[in-house]
Amino acid sequence: MKMKHLYQVVDKLAIGYELQLQRFREMREIARHQQEMIASGKSAQLEESLTRRQKLMEEIDETNEELAALRKEVEGILHLKKFDLRKISEFVRTPSSEKLVAILGELAGVIEEIRKIDQESTGLLEKQLREIKEALQGVRDLRKAHSAYQGKYQPGSAFLDTKK
Repeated sequence: MKMKHLYQVVDKLAIGYELQLQRFREMREIARHQQEMIASGKSAQLEESLTRRQKLMEEIDETNEELAALRKEVEGILHLKKFDLRKISEFVRTPSSEKLVAILGELAGVIEEIRKIDQESTGLLEKQLREIKEALQGVRDLRKAHSAYQGKYQPGSAFLDTKK
Protein backbone atom coordinates (compact mmCIF):
# COMPACT_ATOMS: atom_id res chain seq x y z
CA MET A 1 0.00 0.00 0.00
CA LYS A 2 2.83 2.39 0.89
CA MET A 3 4.64 1.64 -2.36
CA LYS A 4 1.54 2.27 -4.44
CA HIS A 5 1.10 5.63 -2.70
CA LEU A 6 4.79 6.39 -3.23
CA TYR A 7 4.43 5.67 -6.96
CA GLN A 8 1.45 8.02 -7.11
CA VAL A 9 3.36 10.79 -5.34
CA VAL A 10 6.33 10.35 -7.70
CA ASP A 11 3.89 10.53 -10.64
CA LYS A 12 2.54 13.81 -9.25
CA LEU A 13 6.07 15.11 -8.79
CA ALA A 14 6.92 14.28 -12.40
CA ILE A 15 3.79 16.04 -13.64
CA GLY A 16 4.46 19.06 -11.44
CA TYR A 17 8.07 19.41 -12.48
CA GLU A 18 7.10 19.00 -16.12
CA LEU A 19 4.80 21.99 -15.68
CA GLN A 20 7.64 23.89 -14.03
CA LEU A 21 9.92 23.01 -16.94
CA GLN A 22 7.38 24.43 -19.41
CA ARG A 23 7.16 27.63 -17.39
CA PHE A 24 10.92 27.99 -17.17
CA ARG A 25 11.23 27.39 -20.92
CA GLU A 26 8.76 30.22 -21.46
CA MET A 27 10.74 32.37 -19.06
CA ARG A 28 13.91 31.61 -21.02
CA GLU A 29 12.21 32.81 -24.21
CA ILE A 30 11.05 35.97 -22.45
CA ALA A 31 14.60 36.54 -21.17
CA ARG A 32 15.97 36.16 -24.71
CA HIS A 33 13.36 38.58 -26.01
CA GLN A 34 14.21 41.06 -23.26
CA GLN A 35 17.87 40.80 -24.13
CA GLU A 36 17.09 41.54 -27.81
CA MET A 37 15.01 44.58 -26.81
CA ILE A 38 17.77 45.88 -24.57
CA ALA A 39 20.44 45.35 -27.22
CA SER A 40 18.35 47.13 -29.87
CA GLY A 41 17.55 50.00 -27.52
CA LYS A 42 13.81 49.26 -27.32
CA SER A 43 13.79 49.42 -23.56
CA ALA A 44 10.32 50.98 -23.49
CA GLN A 45 8.79 47.61 -24.43
CA LEU A 46 10.40 45.85 -21.50
CA GLU A 47 7.54 46.54 -19.13
CA GLU A 48 5.20 44.08 -20.84
CA SER A 49 7.84 41.35 -20.78
CA LEU A 50 8.67 42.04 -17.16
CA THR A 51 4.99 41.82 -16.23
CA ARG A 52 4.65 38.44 -17.96
CA ARG A 53 7.83 37.22 -16.35
CA GLN A 54 6.62 38.29 -12.90
CA LYS A 55 3.36 36.41 -13.47
CA LEU A 56 5.33 33.30 -14.43
CA MET A 57 7.44 33.60 -11.27
CA GLU A 58 4.30 33.78 -9.16
CA GLU A 59 2.94 30.63 -10.88
CA ILE A 60 6.28 28.89 -10.33
CA ASP A 61 6.27 29.84 -6.66
CA GLU A 62 2.75 28.46 -6.20
CA THR A 63 3.67 25.18 -7.85
CA ASN A 64 6.91 25.01 -5.84
CA GLU A 65 4.86 25.09 -2.65
CA GLU A 66 2.79 22.15 -3.89
CA LEU A 67 5.91 20.28 -4.96
CA ALA A 68 7.55 20.93 -1.59
CA ALA A 69 4.62 19.21 0.11
CA LEU A 70 4.97 16.23 -2.24
CA ARG A 71 8.72 16.05 -1.59
CA LYS A 72 8.06 16.05 2.17
CA GLU A 73 5.58 13.24 1.65
CA VAL A 74 8.20 11.18 -0.21
CA GLU A 75 10.73 11.92 2.55
CA GLY A 76 8.21 10.66 5.11
CA ILE A 77 7.37 7.47 3.23
CA LEU A 78 11.04 6.61 2.64
CA HIS A 79 12.23 7.97 6.03
CA LEU A 80 14.68 10.35 4.40
CA LYS A 81 16.09 13.39 6.13
CA LYS A 82 16.27 15.25 2.84
CA PHE A 83 14.79 14.74 -0.62
CA ASP A 84 17.44 12.80 -2.53
CA LEU A 85 16.62 11.87 -6.10
CA ARG A 86 19.28 9.14 -6.25
CA LYS A 87 17.86 7.35 -3.22
CA ILE A 88 14.34 7.72 -4.53
CA SER A 89 15.43 6.24 -7.85
CA GLU A 90 16.72 3.18 -5.97
CA PHE A 91 13.29 2.55 -4.44
CA VAL A 92 11.06 3.71 -7.27
CA ARG A 93 11.86 2.34 -10.69
CA THR A 94 8.99 3.51 -12.81
CA PRO A 95 8.70 5.48 -16.03
CA SER A 96 7.62 8.45 -13.91
CA SER A 97 10.73 8.30 -11.75
CA GLU A 98 12.95 8.12 -14.83
CA LYS A 99 11.01 11.00 -16.35
CA LEU A 100 11.43 12.98 -13.12
CA VAL A 101 15.21 12.53 -13.25
CA ALA A 102 15.31 13.69 -16.88
CA ILE A 103 13.03 16.67 -16.22
CA LEU A 104 15.05 17.86 -13.24
CA GLY A 105 18.25 17.58 -15.26
CA GLU A 106 16.81 19.63 -18.10
CA LEU A 107 15.26 22.10 -15.65
CA ALA A 108 18.66 22.78 -14.11
CA GLY A 109 20.05 23.51 -17.59
CA VAL A 110 17.21 25.87 -18.50
CA ILE A 111 17.57 27.76 -15.21
CA GLU A 112 21.31 28.13 -15.84
CA GLU A 113 20.60 29.50 -19.34
CA ILE A 114 18.16 32.03 -17.89
CA ARG A 115 20.75 33.09 -15.33
CA LYS A 116 23.36 33.64 -18.07
CA ILE A 117 20.95 35.58 -20.30
CA ASP A 118 19.93 37.76 -17.36
CA GLN A 119 23.55 38.37 -16.48
CA GLU A 120 24.30 39.47 -20.06
CA SER A 121 21.18 41.66 -20.12
CA THR A 122 22.20 43.30 -16.87
CA GLY A 123 25.60 44.04 -18.38
CA LEU A 124 23.97 45.62 -21.44
CA LEU A 125 21.71 47.76 -19.26
CA GLU A 126 24.64 48.88 -17.11
CA LYS A 127 26.58 49.84 -20.24
CA GLN A 128 23.62 51.83 -21.57
CA LEU A 129 23.21 53.53 -18.21
CA ARG A 130 26.90 54.52 -18.18
CA GLU A 131 26.57 55.93 -21.70
CA ILE A 132 23.51 57.96 -20.68
CA LYS A 133 25.28 59.28 -17.60
CA GLU A 134 28.29 60.29 -19.71
CA ALA A 135 26.03 62.05 -22.22
CA LEU A 136 24.22 63.89 -19.41
CA GLN A 137 27.54 64.92 -17.89
CA GLY A 138 28.57 66.28 -21.27
CA VAL A 139 25.37 68.33 -21.45
CA ARG A 140 25.95 69.63 -17.91
CA ASP A 141 29.51 70.61 -18.80
CA LEU A 142 28.30 72.48 -21.90
CA ARG A 143 25.65 74.31 -19.89
CA LYS A 144 28.20 75.26 -17.27
CA ALA A 145 30.64 76.51 -19.90
CA HIS A 146 27.90 78.43 -21.68
CA SER A 147 26.66 80.09 -18.50
CA ALA A 148 30.23 81.06 -17.55
CA TYR A 149 30.47 83.22 -20.67
CA GLN A 150 27.11 84.85 -20.17
CA GLY A 151 27.24 88.15 -18.31
CA LYS A 152 24.56 88.61 -15.76
CA TYR A 153 22.50 91.71 -16.27
CA GLN A 154 21.99 93.77 -13.14
CA PRO A 155 19.21 96.30 -13.58
CA GLY A 156 19.87 99.78 -12.29
CA SER A 157 23.61 99.72 -12.42
CA ALA A 158 25.50 101.27 -15.26
CA PHE A 159 28.89 102.75 -15.84
CA LEU A 160 28.81 106.25 -17.12
CA ASP A 161 31.85 107.91 -18.50
CA THR A 162 31.64 111.50 -17.27
CA LYS A 163 34.99 112.67 -18.68
CA LYS A 164 34.72 113.71 -22.24
